[in-house]
Amino acid sequence: TNVWIGIPYAAPPIGILRWQKAQPYVISDINNGTIQNATHYSPSCPQIERVGITSGPFDEDCLYLNIWAPRASPSNSSRGYPVMLWLHGGGLQEGSSTQIIYDGLSWTNAAIQENDSFIIVSIDYRLNVMRFFVQSALTDANGQTIANQGITDQRMAMKWIQDNIEQFGGDKNSITLAGQSGGSSSICIHIVSP
Repeated sequence: TNVWIGIPYAAPPIGILRWQKAQPYVISDINNGTIQNATHYSPSCPQIERVGITSGPFDEDCLYLNIWAPRASPSNSSRGYPVMLWLHGGGLQEGSSTQIIYDGLSWTNAAIQENDSFIIVSIDYRLNVMRFFVQSALTDANGQTIANQGITDQRMAMKWIQDNIEQFGGDKNSITLAGQSGGSSSICIHIVSP
């Protein structure tokens, strides 16, 4: 299985972007042509640390994803492998894609053994107050109140996957959302939201 971890999918939500909707990740002139190190997990999004459940490091610059893909080319190479986007649990208050129970390696290896290979992508997204903070003074360029930043993080990750997954052997037209706890709640929100 090929593994890429710690890939930025959105601009860091820091500074003037702190309470804003997720913005696209832009490769700057400084980084253009540089190879991205995709061998280390990014910090988890800020949350209350609970021993044995959540552990740091934590950082507001946390909008990263991880990809596990079979090494072999798909038999239907014209389309690529189906993709599963995993949204971690934690009641929208805690959790991280770096938790060992969300390691995609065991999932992709099991699928390979069953000759039913797929790619798994897991993401981190803003949690707790960083995810749902609403204040009438926070408005976008159109004067609309900004809310549900964590949902916009997830949508930005979906867009990144749609735009880039073919580079990892995936089929951009065969993406399934999956998750548990807060992750599955988020999926329900995406289903009923425009």
